[in-house]
This record gives sequence, C-alpha cells and structure tokens, in this order.
Amino acid sequence: MQTGNAQPANTVKRSRRRALKLCGGAMLALLLLLLLVLAALDQLFPLNLPEGDADFARVVTDARGQPLRVFADGNGVWRYPVTHQQVSDR
Repeated sequence: MQTGNAQPANTVKRSRRRALKLCGGAMLALLLLLLLVLAALDQLFPLNLPEGDADFARVVTDARGQPLRVFADGNGVWRYPVTHQQVSDR
C-alpha cells in the first residue's frame, strides 16, 4: 500500500536523471563561457613578448631581479646580452 506522498520509483529516477542533465548542461555552459572570456582577454591584453632580439637567450627574473629560469636561444646556445661594465678585466 502506498502513502499519499510517495512517488513511484520511475518518477523519482526520471526526476533525478533530469536534474543531472540540467546540472551537466549548466556546467558545460559555464566552462564554455569561461573559455570565451579567457579568449577575449587574451585578445584584449596580449602578453608583451619581445620579437626583435631572438638571437639572445631568455632570462625570467623575479621582482628583485634574481633569475628564476633561463632559456637558450633558437639554436640552443646560451647567449646573454651584457654591458662592458659586466665583463671581467681578467
């Protein structure tokens, strides 16, 4: 005998399935929106990458000027721009 508030098992399963589909669709829509926002921000505020000095290696530094990571140039050679004062007299 069923009570007045009890729903058949099929109805409960269908409502759960519908809720999961809605939740999955909402998550997919949010992910797509996030990707669109990131793509728009990338176009509006591109990274400032140097183009003219490709024959030098890259040095990534922190706020105090300490090297964090170094990258070789396009030929795999470690060349760094230096001034005359940075070269040893020896």
